Amino acid sequence: MAIRLIDSVRSRLLIASYSFKNKWMAEALIRAHRRGVEVKVVLDASRARARRSQYWNLWPSGIDVRTLWDFRPLRYGFVMIDDDVVVDGSYGFSWAEEGYESVVVLKGEVVRRYSE
Repeated sequence: MAIRLIDSVRSRLLIASYSFKNKWMAEALIRAHRRGVEVKVVLDASRARARRSQYWNLWPSGIDVRTLWDFRPLRYGFVMIDDDVVVDGSYGFSWAEEGYESVVVLKGEVVRRYSE
């Protein structure tokens, strides 16, 4: 589901995640970036450069990847697609975290607030 959503993005894709080890999602982000989509990723600094982290594929491809240093891990994540849809929850972007623990798809006014 997530890869199909990424492949359908037209203009902007924002992602925040604790870790990101899913190779196929990283390849979808790189494809989106190459077709002119603005792609921005924020990862928890403690996991961003971990073994098998896709940081090492995203950053060299020119994607804006940033790390968040805080005293609490970035356990919360979201994906914003074209300022129209937010996929929000505890879904992980790595093999150990694959699954839909809690996911909410948001549309409408609340998406504008995420964008801000």
